Amino acid sequence: MDRPGLRFSAPLLLLLAFLSQGLCQLCQVPSDLLLPENTAVEHVIVTVTTQGVVNLNLANDFDGTFRMDGNNVVLNKPLDYETQPISYSVKIQCTKDLDIMETSIIVIVENVNDNPPVFEQNPYTLEVDELLPLFTNVGQIAATDPDNLGLLYYTIIPDPTQDYFALQAPSLPNILVNQRLDFDTVQRVQFTLIVQDTQTSTPQTLSATTTVIINIKDIDNRPPWFQPCTPETENQATFCLMAGYNGTITLTQQTTGPLPLMPENLRAVDGDKNLNAHISYKLLGVSDIFDLNQGTGEITMKKPVDVEGPIILTVMAFQTENADQFSTTTVTFEVKIMSVHPPIFEKDTYEGYISLDAGVNSLVLEGEFSTKPLRVQATDQDYADGFNPDVQYEIQGSSDFSITQQGFILMARTAPAGPVSIKVRAVDSKSGDEAVTAVQLVVSPDGPALAAGMYRMEDMIAVGVSLGILLLICMVLIALMAVYINSHKKDNRKIKEVSHFHSNLSAVSLGPKGGVQYINKGFQKDEDGAGSMASDEPDWPARAVEAPVSKAAAVPLYETARGETSSLASKSESEKEVKPILTKERKDEDGYKAVWFKQDIDPKVEVTIIPDRAAQDDDEDEDADEDDGSERGGDNLSLDEDDMRGGVNLSYDQDENSDLDDFPQTSDL
Repeated sequence: MDRPGLRFSAPLLLLLAFLSQGLCQLCQVPSDLLLPENTAVEHVIVTVTTQGVVNLNLANDFDGTFRMDGNNVVLNKPLDYETQPISYSVKIQCTKDLDIMETSIIVIVENVNDNPPVFEQNPYTLEVDELLPLFTNVGQIAATDPDNLGLLYYTIIPDPTQDYFALQAPSLPNILVNQRLDFDTVQRVQFTLIVQDTQTSTPQTLSATTTVIINIKDIDNRPPWFQPCTPETENQATFCLMAGYNGTITLTQQTTGPLPLMPENLRAVDGDKNLNAHISYKLLGVSDIFDLNQGTGEITMKKPVDVEGPIILTVMAFQTENADQFSTTTVTFEVKIMSVHPPIFEKDTYEGYISLDAGVNSLVLEGEFSTKPLRVQATDQDYADGFNPDVQYEIQGSSDFSITQQGFILMARTAPAGPVSIKVRAVDSKSGDEAVTAVQLVVSPDGPALAAGMYRMEDMIAVGVSLGILLLICMVLIALMAVYINSHKKDNRKIKEVSHFHSNLSAVSLGPKGGVQYINKGFQKDEDGAGSMASDEPDWPARAVEAPVSKAAAVPLYETARGETSSLASKSESEKEVKPILTKERKDEDGYKAVWFKQDIDPKVEVTIIPDRAAQDDDEDEDADEDDGSERGGDNLSLDEDDMRGGVNLSYDQDENSDLDDFPQTSDL
């Protein structure tokens, strides 16, 4: 059933559709668009498309942000993503005759990087304890970016001499300890922190800076230090060296008031300078002689000392509020004996002289022309000889000079030329008594002028060197002479021995009673009659060689290698039978001479004399000696003195059948 008023005819529906399509086409715009912030004013945002002549108006302009310029929608005010809406729905009315329609466009504001990062404050101040472990996080200093487009990147610009801190990462601004922090060496660190919104300069980067100040706090990490002391560092630990205190007291006497100490009165300070904690003192151990003030460290005596020193006390200094921080030192008291007489210098004023040419550590002399060193010495009448071994000397008023414990003054370093006045102090280390004297010195830029008859050091050195060279030459000559004499002494001894042997050989011609028998004693106890070699005698290759000496006439003393017997004298009827000169048998008959050999050899040997050197002019002497031997009927071994200088040799000729392979060619007699 049809409802009244809702029934339309087909032609009417077609007309309504046509009219509606016409109205929609009066103006057309994009549905939405993206517009960057900071777009320039008067920028055409969109152009409205119309059908014919259409009147266009903005239904909302957002407080004049947009306006119509003809068919163009124009930006009338700048857009800001951070402070203004990030999107706008702009409505446009399109009017043509009686037809009115409305369309809209969505304008979305695009965020761009147009704002730099921002630190909340400048500067930042941090408090950090000293001696924190490396890479400890001491704080974070972060910036914000209004654009909020992504990460921020940080950089530290430190002082070139203070690289104590570093960032954990470029995009993580945690401040880490980069070096050891010691309050004694650094109390304040300052650096600049930079932040930027891009890691590189492309695209454009915006940055900001701030100053970071870090104060280093002193912590209670060191014990008290006795003063004065010398700071030392070992393996990054700092400590203060102090050798202890010294004082002097008198035997059997009690000193009133605090005892004076050296190098200064007992005192300790907190090793942590900034804390400066209060220090208290305590005497370790039990002492019935000394007392210690706990607050000031002063040492006093409760009664006299009755024993000889030294007396050593141990004192502890500790923090009053933290006794775990403590240190100890020693106080040494020398016990002196009461002295009746103090040291006295022999003169009220001494005079000395030294030249700069002498150099450092040279002795001061008594005068310009003196070579005797100046000696400043004090005597003590408490000693019989005036010498007190406990007196010590020191120089006052000058560091250019020093003094030995014997009283000799030396130039410790190069002193200015001219007159110098110093004082010498003598102190009795036992009694504490002292004396002071003045010394007037003259420091000359040049060496002293030489007095008559004196020589310079250079001259004496030159003379000494010359004498040394001459002495060396003399010693060399003496050594050469000794070598020469020693070598000729051997030759002379050799000549003497040969001469003696020659005279003994010549005596053979005197007959049985006057003959000489040569015996090798090392072979007298041989079982075969040739003797045996003693253990301490050299191993001579020997065999008995015997030759009879006739009472009536001379007998031949050698045989030729061919076995022919030669004789230099006529034979007589009483001549004994000629026997081989080589034999194993040993005979003790008068008129025999013998040489023993160990091995059996062919008796065909020839005894000859081989001189070391023969001269033309010695031939005649040899002939004369041989003739003389023939007349005496003795051996034909005739030696003169010149031949004997070279030694006497026993040689033999060996034929093909000889069995003397092991027999030496020459045997020195």
